[in-house]
Amino acid sequence: QNPKAQFFNIDTTSEILFSLENRGFSIAKMQSRLMEVVNLFEIHSLLDRSVFDLSGGEKQVLALASAFTSDTNIILLDEPTSNLDLFFIKRIKMMLAKLIEIGKTIIIFEHRFFFLKDLVDTVFYLENGRLTRIYSNVEFKNMSKKDREEKGLRAFSLSEFKYDKRKRTEKETLPSFNIKSLKFNKKNKYLNICDLSAFFGEKFGIVGKNGSGKSTFLEALSGITPCNTDLVYLSGNKLSSLARRKISYLVFQDVNYQIFTENVCDEIELGVSIKKGEMNDILSEFNLSDIVDVHPLTLSEGEKQRMIIASGIISGGNILLFDEPTSGMDYWNMSKISEIINKTSSPLNIVFIITHDLEFLCKTCDKYIVIEKGKVAYIDKINESSIRNLYRYLTS
Repeated sequence: QNPKAQFFNIDTTSEILFSLENRGFSIAKMQSRLMEVVNLFEIHSLLDRSVFDLSGGEKQVLALASAFTSDTNIILLDEPTSNLDLFFIKRIKMMLAKLIEIGKTIIIFEHRFFFLKDLVDTVFYLENGRLTRIYSNVEFKNMSKKDREEKGLRAFSLSEFKYDKRKRTEKETLPSFNIKSLKFNKKNKYLNICDLSAFFGEKFGIVGKNGSGKSTFLEALSGITPCNTDLVYLSGNKLSSLARRKISYLVFQDVNYQIFTENVCDEIELGVSIKKGEMNDILSEFNLSDIVDVHPLTLSEGEKQRMIIASGIISGGNILLFDEPTSGMDYWNMSKISEIINKTSSPLNIVFIITHDLEFLCKTCDKYIVIEKGKVAYIDKINESSIRNLYRYLTS
């Protein structure tokens, strides 16, 4: 589920070939297999790069390419699309179709099935660690929306997305938030965000293809990444990077970077004071009550996400930043995170959320900002028409 946990090399080409090298393949055989995989899956752009410079989606693709290179007959994939954009998901679907065509057995653990519904032969439904139902492909595709949501499964198509209507305060009464210029250029990271105007009380989705600069944007906006040009204003007053760090809370895409304590409660209340009754309510709301004394690093990726999001929500930050907050989450937990963010949003804060999860985007945000090559490509309000246009853009 976390591809970085299985990397053994610091460059991408060595990582792809790692299993073959350990099995004593000749250099000629490894080069031949490498080019076969690269050409089959069209991943030439991944070669000869540092694994530390890859986006979350590129790391996932690298992990998959490494698994495919080993040429085993059975391949197991744990949430392979959790951090992928729609373009890469289409590529993964193509990769899986080719593997199935040549006789490989694929076992996939997923919550999102829109890209798999035409590929799978059989679907096994697990509940509390037990196999409770087996579906044929036809039975699975014909499952009603009600049954799907009750089982915590995600939408099968754009037409099933929910567009929650929320009351909005008149913008004239809200603090203005203006990004006059955020510029950053270092190594393989480039950012040039100019003249982006917003208001407190708004919730923005940050979308774009893997490697487009979305995470770099949030890191610069939070003040943790120094920029060459840094001009951000709140109600006309300049906010330095230091000032933004003091009023921001950023939930990283890889939350392992921000786990510091030895149990869930201590992690949630790190830096703040919470009464016992309030803590119990928070644990219940985020579905963490049963793992309260567990060491955070032993949790699943989804549980870690919910724990750090809980910490961010109660931090009282005025600029709330989330990088892929629903990766690896089922329908229930995704809906709960959406509900909590909507409830937390107020004229006292502004929310920016990086996501490839269009279902979550529609339930949560007011507008979306498309980032392309470190710049704002366009901004639009969220409605059925704009989401269809966004889907076409992200899959092109």
